[in-house]
Amino acid sequence: MSPTRSVRAVDRQPVAGGLSVTRLREWIAQGTDALAALTGVGGILVLLAYVIGGWQITAASTAVTGSSFSWLRPDSWATVMLHTGNLALQMLGLAIALYIAYGIAGRVALIPALVGGVTAMSMNTGYLGGLAAGVLAGITTHALQRITVSDKWRTLFAAAVPLLSTLVGVAFFSGLVEPGLAHLNS
Repeated sequence: MSPTRSVRAVDRQPVAGGLSVTRLREWIAQGTDALAALTGVGGILVLLAYVIGGWQITAASTAVTGSSFSWLRPDSWATVMLHTGNLALQMLGLAIALYIAYGIAGRVALIPALVGGVTAMSMNTGYLGGLAAGVLAGITTHALQRITVSDKWRTLFAAAVPLLSTLVGVAFFSGLVEPGLAHLNS
């Protein structure tokens, strides 16, 4: 009886040719397919907010909670829909980071992708920042998983892989992306 071999997320669907550009394209395509529902829900909520509240509605026009919110006023509901739709659309960067990193390296890459995606969101890099965070977290985690270590260090190294991937991602965004954004914003 042969021992069962665990299959990493990268090896689930082999890509013809094996070129790294082809594999990267496949990983990104797998991640972006799952975002259709999030984009659709966010877009429909924003659309309904403008239909109900009119074109002049803004996110600050009515408080979402508190004494000024009324269950019977349409502008209160429109504001809630606008807040929720905007939040869903702002989460696209985080969602794409998680989907792509999972597609590249599996569950181990989720924490580095989460931290990288939140960092990208805090820097207002949007979808492209989340895309970069997911690819960076996935590739870094995948590369670290391929390092062979002795049996006595294997458990410690398995716990260190997400930590090291997270540090690489944060260093990348703090060292390269943030200064570039500061230059573009000035």
